[in-house]
Amino acid sequence: SAMIKFNPNRSDQFLVFYQDDGDSYKRKVVAGTISGTTPSFPYSSIDVTTSYGNTSYRNCMEFDPFTADKFLVFYQNNNSGPLEVRVCSVNSGGTITLGTAVLAGSSSGTASYFQISLDKNTANQFLIIWRDTATSGSARAGTISGTTCTFGTTAIWDSANPYYIVVASEKGRAGKFLVASYDQPNAGRTQLRVLTVTGTTVTAGTPTNIGHSGKAFMLSGVHNDPNAAGKFIFTGMLGGGAPYAHQAYI
Repeated sequence: SAMIKFNPNRSDQFLVFYQDDGDSYKRKVVAGTISGTTPSFPYSSIDVTTSYGNTSYRNCMEFDPFTADKFLVFYQNNNSGPLEVRVCSVNSGGTITLGTAVLAGSSSGTASYFQISLDKNTANQFLIIWRDTATSGSARAGTISGTTCTFGTTAIWDSANPYYIVVASEKGRAGKFLVASYDQPNAGRTQLRVLTVTGTTVTAGTPTNIGHSGKAFMLSGVHNDPNAAGKFIFTGMLGGGAPYAHQAYI
């Protein structure tokens, strides 16, 4: 799986966070450029992990909305190893600098659905969420300082085996994040929660279930309206393969 993000501060520059099957399944990041309708990769990639790295094809990499060219990546090192976050940067020449890997959580097995979202309202604040090896939805709030970060304690926001987890910061309200997931016990409905970050403490609001009973909605993303606080759209695929979208309001 791979994740692609455009650099919001540089025209036609983008990053790809991917698994290199030909090099011990390492997780790597590479910068690319676009000329007209043609993408190219004139720069060298850089290894994020030393061996197999586990991550999500969803939002496991995100640019900092307050600091130009800074971005964060979230992954599990060596498939069943520790969960790590790195604060990284890229320059105009496509050179990527990796910060030191910071332990975000320990693991005795394979975790999944790694997501990272930076607070759009408060500099140096972010949230990571994932499904842990006990199949619980977990979250930690983080604070960025230079090229490193620190975390608060882990909060469990769903202990009932959530799938297809996605998250986004709410523009206009500091510390508010909307999490959507596939609600396994409740007939496969999509479940929404608001997670609130105060300092480095995460608290979960009451879940709301929507969608089609008995039809898995495989979420691919949740997106905040940059012009309207409390307004989101989330997208994915309904059971049977049909593309699907929903609006959500807070």
